[in-house]
Amino acid sequence: MSNNSFIGTVLGNFVSYIVNPALLLLFAAAFLVFVYGLVKFIAKTNFSGQVDTDGKKQIWWGIAGMFIMVSAWAVIMLIRNTIGPGSF
Repeated sequence: MSNNSFIGTVLGNFVSYIVNPALLLLFAAAFLVFVYGLVKFIAKTNFSGQVDTDGKKQIWWGIAGMFIMVSAWAVIMLIRNTIGPGSF
């Protein structure tokens, strides 16, 4: 087994078993923050036009977190496809 294929295998396993599940878990957490903020925003909004600023903040943080996780996944896939799909 050559050194390059060993490194590719190790990197592939690392991405498959550690990075991808971590990104999925963090994306799910950001989605839950988004949904919690949305529920809080809707529940505390009254008919006089006052809105819940904490709910708005949580919605934006949830969106930002999901965007960061999708961007991280895209960068990993870009690097993976640039190096070569057979590498890992």
